[in-house]
Amino acid sequence: MFHKYNTYEYLLRSLGLALVIIFGFISVLGSGGGDSYVDEDPNIGWVKISSSYIRLVDGQPHANLSGTAFVNASYSAHKCIGLCCLLCIYDDSYPGVDVSWLNQTTGVSGIATSRYGTATSWEHLWYASAPLVLGINQLQVTAADPAGNSASANISVEYLPPAPIDLRADTGDGQITLLWTPVQGATAYRLYWSTTPDYAFPYGATIDITNPPYIHDSLVNGATYYYVITSLYLTSESEPSEEIAAIPGIPPRPTNFSANLISYDVELSWDAVPMADTYTLYWANESGVSKQNGTPITGAISPFLHTGLSGIPYYYVVTASNVYGESLESDEVMAYPPLPPPVPTGLSAVQRPNITDQQVIDLAWDSVPGIDNYEVFRCWVGYVSMSGPEYCDSIPWDCSDPWERLGTPTEPVFQDWTVNSGYGSTYAVYKYYVTARNPFGVSLPSDWIRMCVAEP
Repeated sequence: MFHKYNTYEYLLRSLGLALVIIFGFISVLGSGGGDSYVDEDPNIGWVKISSSYIRLVDGQPHANLSGTAFVNASYSAHKCIGLCCLLCIYDDSYPGVDVSWLNQTTGVSGIATSRYGTATSWEHLWYASAPLVLGINQLQVTAADPAGNSASANISVEYLPPAPIDLRADTGDGQITLLWTPVQGATAYRLYWSTTPDYAFPYGATIDITNPPYIHDSLVNGATYYYVITSLYLTSESEPSEEIAAIPGIPPRPTNFSANLISYDVELSWDAVPMADTYTLYWANESGVSKQNGTPITGAISPFLHTGLSGIPYYYVVTASNVYGESLESDEVMAYPPLPPPVPTGLSAVQRPNITDQQVIDLAWDSVPGIDNYEVFRCWVGYVSMSGPEYCDSIPWDCSDPWERLGTPTEPVFQDWTVNSGYGSTYAVYKYYVTARNPFGVSLPSDWIRMCVAEP
């Protein structure tokens, strides 16, 4: 939108112009004469695209464009000179030049963000974010002023499909199955392979593939094969994925993996895998268990009974191995023994003052997976005189009052804002412990911790 300058701005501009004239006159007198100022850039309409890069917005590619623009009839003055560059006031709410963009490939258009440039230039800064499609995008940026003058600039932006980021290999007898998540918009894929590391891309043999998975067969068991994959869109090819290695002859991953509760134990079973000599179970108490982060149980035989568990979720995968190596992990399964959770561990307490000098005790402990909430308990011991907080743990006193529940946080942290402060060399002494609750009951209490609260 266009509007006129306000009165305040007009007066300041007039003052600036007067100072410019005086400054110019003095400069001429002082130099003994010379030509008056001539603006060598008449600023006849133009728009310039100075930068362009691609970024994802909510998962969709956009071209971020920026630059400058000027149209002659937008102003009654050219670029500032002399003292006007310091005194003239610019109204950022009035861009004067409307800047718009158009993706000529898709027909999608929009308005750019525009504002004044520097204090020494009547140019405008503008910024636009234009959505892209795969392939070549022809983008046009247009600047227009209230008098109807306009100028345009064009740029071609090519958006390549991203490379698959999760290339992985399942193995078998004389074959390797390549898997990856399909890339949105890709029309095909190109697989590069070699038996030499760091050679597959771009020098190895290539195979064009329509969709995953791809089975690479007629291979030598025990040999190592290296793979890289790219995404294709018509004639455009993405950057390469990371290289992976795989060995045919390693057993394929186990299938039909299941977990069933038998009382408080978990029975795990899976189908026998061809070529497998042994199996290894991996478990953890958080989802996403793998060979790298799980606790292994080697030499497992299906069905396998996992015993001695607590009332928290257990996640499992299983692999198969032979003389050539270990397979990929099976699908993950989960079981939740119907038991109370284990005792929380790692309870700690730190005293800190808040902005009003009220003492606060920050409690923290180790997280217990799968629980509904924790319960924080405190008891009052009493006041005790001692030379410093380092003697707190040596106090033999028991609780003077019964234990009280302070709160039921869902995270392993709690702030106690209700403690009394000590005074001088006298400390107020408390004890704390924590329990955990799940759908099947409450844990035993954690080890208690004593806290001696000094004066603010």
